[in-house]
Amino acid sequence: MSSLDLAEMKEIAQSRALGYAFFADLFFKEANEMFVERLRENALAGDGDAVLFVEPLAGLNTQEAVSQLRCEYAALFLAMSATPVFTSESAYLSSSNCLMQEQRDEVVRAYRAEGFEVSEDFAQPEDHIAVELSFMSRLCALAATSAETGDNEAFLEYTATQKKFYETHIARWVPTFCQLVQGNPKASFFRPIADRLDGFL
Repeated sequence: MSSLDLAEMKEIAQSRALGYAFFADLFFKEANEMFVERLRENALAGDGDAVLFVEPLAGLNTQEAVSQLRCEYAALFLAMSATPVFTSESAYLSSSNCLMQEQRDEVVRAYRAEGFEVSEDFAQPEDHIAVELSFMSRLCALAATSAETGDNEAFLEYTATQKKFYETHIARWVPTFCQLVQGNPKASFFRPIADRLDGFL
């Protein structure tokens, strides 16, 4: 690769790392006041996605917005409704459609191979969408660092690892997850989020 190629690849990898991290944060846990305020600030600054995302919160103060987002998160992703959307790969790809199946074991092996650890405070399975997206973000960030230091071999290795994990895991179930969120009657805030995630992937 030329130095120009590496500079371009670094920029792309950094952009992808930020994108994956953004979506991972949205699915890790319920929103808080800081999240709502930052989202509204971004909308006022002209961020097109932020403008779209805050539409369901129009007319609500910060406390009311947080309450609404937490209720929606619980209804969609914590099975607090009759039509929940499962957030773990095993529920989509295992033969039993149950949690904590072979898909979970596969992603744990992939995480360990790259020194990636899930926080002990996170009580969901390791094949949860937020964790898988966070792992992709880390791989992209490592690729960006490799490009910055001119380590072509490491850059290609991290890129290959991203591709393998994406094709083996992300691409096989996250688009279906997005479709289910988009079609869920409880989804208001998360409908455009799922639409953007699907487009990002």
